[in-house]
Amino acid sequence: MEGARDLRQRIAVLTGARIELEEPAAKARGQVKARITAESNRQVRRVAKYLRLALQPTARISKGQNCCGWVRLRRSDDDGDLSTVEVPDSLWGFVLGKQNRILQMNSEEFGTLCFALDNEAQLAPGVEGE
Repeated sequence: MEGARDLRQRIAVLTGARIELEEPAAKARGQVKARITAESNRQVRRVAKYLRLALQPTARISKGQNCCGWVRLRRSDDDGDLSTVEVPDSLWGFVLGKQNRILQMNSEEFGTLCFALDNEAQLAPGVEGE
């Protein structure tokens, strides 16, 4: 699970937390378990949020690729650590690239996590998250 290790390292750098992954045995199906060691509850919450966003089924575009796809945000997700940029429909292809590769490349180059958020998928201000 090389993609999971890369994702773990990127999230660890972004949050300042230590993340240990317990992966299922080879060829076994199961969930990857994460053990988070952090100095604050805020770091733990951010690690959990970044993992949840990056591992949403729509965020994974191809086998081994984690993050950089379409995600659904909860209203509570923005605790000051998210930036959004509106992109006109006609420019999505230039920003995302084929199979979101441009978004993935920018995420790796700048050491961050990037996701695409469909305006229609955003939660209204008064609606609670899932």
